[in-house]
Amino acid sequence: MHRAVVSDVMTHNVVTVQPETPFTEVARILANRRISGVLVTRPRGPLLGVVSSTDLLLKEEYKAPELNARAGHEQPSLAAARAAGTTAAEIMSSPVVAVTQDTYVSEAARLMALRGFGRLPVVDRKGSLVGIVTRANLLRVFLRPDEEIQNEVFHEVLRHYLSLDISLLKVEVQDGVVRLSGHLDRASLVPAAERLTSAVEGVARVINDLTYEHDDTARARLSDRAV
Repeated sequence: MHRAVVSDVMTHNVVTVQPETPFTEVARILANRRISGVLVTRPRGPLLGVVSSTDLLLKEEYKAPELNARAGHEQPSLAAARAAGTTAAEIMSSPVVAVTQDTYVSEAARLMALRGFGRLPVVDRKGSLVGIVTRANLLRVFLRPDEEIQNEVFHEVLRHYLSLDISLLKVEVQDGVVRLSGHLDRASLVPAAERLTSAVEGVARVINDLTYEHDDTARARLSDRAV
């Protein structure tokens, strides 16, 4: 079965700056592009960090001298030291949470949800930046045509993976909702078909109307009791 990976949906054009890019130029890029952050890297080099609008606002927060010694600390905090920076390298946040091109879309979505991110940089195996994936990108997997989903369920799940006689089965898909119907030989195949269909990219819900000839689950339950 096909499972969408980040490279299927990511954006290749990414706004970046180099480590020595001045603070004022980074601020100008954010304002002109109307974006909330830029990635710091060198051409064909590893991803170094990210400068967000929050990082830039640290300069405003730490302008007042009394704020630099907040909470009685005599030594400047890391945030205050970054706020004093004048280049991207000096004010960026690092290391950066990133995903690789072959990360499953479901894994990227989970990471975004857990960390509260709106986007994730995408790197290759050497750590070089190759793109970026956003929440909007991830939503594309749910926009697969119904016909495409139907074809994958029919041929990949039912015929290829479960080795079923698809002439006895019917798959209907509407707006990502899949209805399975038909007659199977064994009862244990019914939940298996539903589970594997649910895992297909773009499937929103599965309605299971499958029936079966033999209840092989009853024999399994008896065996468990005997043990």
